Amino acid sequence: MGENKCQFRGCDEFAAMHFLHVEDCSVADFSYCITHGTDHVTRHQQTFGDYTTTSLVSTASSKRIECFVHFLFSYPEYESPYGYVELIEKKGRRVFGFTFDVHVSAEIHRVLAKMPMPRPMSHNSMLKAIAVLGGSLRSVELYQLPNEHSTYGGTAHLQRNDEELTVDMRASDAILLALLDDKPIFVPEDLLYSHGD
Repeated sequence: MGENKCQFRGCDEFAAMHFLHVEDCSVADFSYCITHGTDHVTRHQQTFGDYTTTSLVSTASSKRIECFVHFLFSYPEYESPYGYVELIEKKGRRVFGFTFDVHVSAEIHRVLAKMPMPRPMSHNSMLKAIAVLGGSLRSVELYQLPNEHSTYGGTAHLQRNDEELTVDMRASDAILLALLDDKPIFVPEDLLYSHGD
């Protein structure tokens, strides 16, 4: 996930924050020190909005919008390691982002950057088990957990013959499964926000 030194021109500090941007089928992968990484996050928030101050609540009747991952960063050196993923609607500029487990962040990074995996990982095994049992992943859907401000879950929509099945999981796991199997990711419309919301 990037080099050991900050990639900001002229900086020799340790790279503690790792970023990945996805746009128009191209992937930019880079690492910054705390100072330049924080500046980068600030610039990103000025463009797309600050997820930390967004207070959105999802309702069951909300329309589902297809989105894709367009921004990812991980902060493995922080005292409480975490990752942040942001999805953007396929046909628009509204976004949805949340923080999650840094280990899943590393796997999402690996998939988006098309890095080789040294061995099959848990999510690859999940997809293999679904296939062995005669099923296939159709899509995933993210949702907000009831009575929780910033905790999200995911539902994997599976197909087995004429039977439609669902499996609940963490939102980050659902995103990773969809990326591994090249399947769509849906987000409730009322969780999407625009810059300035």
